[in-house]
Amino acid sequence: MQVVFSNDSNPPSNAVKEVSNQSNDFNQGFGGKFVYITPTYTEEAHKAIGGLAVLISPGARSGLNDLAVGSGGDFR
Repeated sequence: MQVVFSNDSNPPSNAVKEVSNQSNDFNQGFGGKFVYITPTYTEEAHKAIGGLAVLISPGARSGLNDLAVGSGGDFR
């Protein structure tokens, strides 16, 4: 998967949809950039995503994207 940061409220055409028809912007209601998740594909099972977790911490975590970019508050 890829995290897409945007100044545009229109999500990428291939953005992952929110299952209950709410916004698929991870930052909705928090200010900052619009943040969307887009899929990437592989035919190699060992490279495929097996789960997803959102970690919330008071500071940045090396090697991870901040889904709350520009909104202030905790890193997630």
